[in-house]
Amino acid sequence: MIKSKNYICPKTKSNLFVENKFLFTKKNRYKIIKNKETDNKEVIDFIDEAKTDNFYREKKFYKNYLDWLSKTLLMSIQQIRNEIFSKIEVKKNSSILFVGCGFGDEINFFIKKYGKDHNIFAQDISKSMVLESSKNVKLSNVKFSISAAENLPYMKNTFDLIFHFGGFNQFKNKKRSINEMYRICKENGTIFISDEGMGPWFNKSESFKALKINNSLWSSKPPLSLIPDSSTSVELRWILKNNFYCIMFKKKSFFHKINYNIKHKSPRGGSAKSRYEAYYKKKLIIK
Repeated sequence: MIKSKNYICPKTKSNLFVENKFLFTKKNRYKIIKNKETDNKEVIDFIDEAKTDNFYREKKFYKNYLDWLSKTLLMSIQQIRNEIFSKIEVKKNSSILFVGCGFGDEINFFIKKYGKDHNIFAQDISKSMVLESSKNVKLSNVKFSISAAENLPYMKNTFDLIFHFGGFNQFKNKKRSINEMYRICKENGTIFISDEGMGPWFNKSESFKALKINNSLWSSKPPLSLIPDSSTSVELRWILKNNFYCIMFKKKSFFHKINYNIKHKSPRGGSAKSRYEAYYKKKLIIK
């Protein structure tokens, strides 16, 4: 048996082995699709089609949304993507994962901007989107999977950059999805998440009300509270005329060291540790 170099079982996180047109464990088996439908690119199907999310499944609906967004923001699609990627830095020969690859437009933009010499993976929960993306992306070494963001089929500490734009507000389990991205990200690797969500200073404006009535997702808040505790270099900003939130953070597998025993020179006295223990009536334990 040959062990898969790129994938693990999304359900058990155990090794997968290759046999004919399948990846398998003792209990699970996943189909390898490679035919004209995928432009002869390899696509691994980790999801029963019956469970596939239907959101934006139709290409016409997806294209209509992009056209509406471009006209509403008074920005070309090129300008939109330039701004999305404006703060992303990529080193040579990086490992990249596109979470929610859609029809592959962001992948093509990435390749044009950062070059071909990267190890690129892409996934989406929609089979139709992944198959379309595999045909639209002309670079032959991009590896695709039909999988769920909350159960990613990749080994831990694999990717230098994990990129997701548009769709996070629709994720069924946001916390688990972020934890999965964190698991497969390399130490000091970057996770990028952006979706509809207007700047909070707009809350009482008529602009906010108009866009919220049009689509409630535009009032979504950035998922800062879901970022793992040990994350570092956390950045929050708003892009596309302050209508989309954008979060970038790096993976750290350990907390920054802090001395909780330094005593205050004040009437109250004590330290961060002693004050915590007095208030909560339990020992302070930092993992």
